[in-house]
Amino acid sequence: MLEKAIDLFNNGRQKEAYMEVSNALKFYFKGTAGINELTSEEILRSIRGSKVQGYLQDVKECFMLCNLVKFAKYEPNVQDFNLVVEYARRIID
Repeated sequence: MLEKAIDLFNNGRQKEAYMEVSNALKFYFKGTAGINELTSEEILRSIRGSKVQGYLQDVKECFMLCNLVKFAKYEPNVQDFNLVVEYARRIID
């Protein structure tokens, strides 16, 4: 999913790329923590005290940037997108 997000971004579909990164994290948490169809904030509350607690700040930053693009008409840019992908890779790996 992260590779698909990178392809989307490189093909001018930046907003969709951020959404794909967010979806990749949600998919990851669904598979590892059994968290289904929750908002970003609900996921953050759910992972406190779990094995991914050490990545809580990365998860928070990743979702924040993705949500800014999705909901706040934040202008996507290469630097932020690369940061979002880096956060997601650290969490998923």
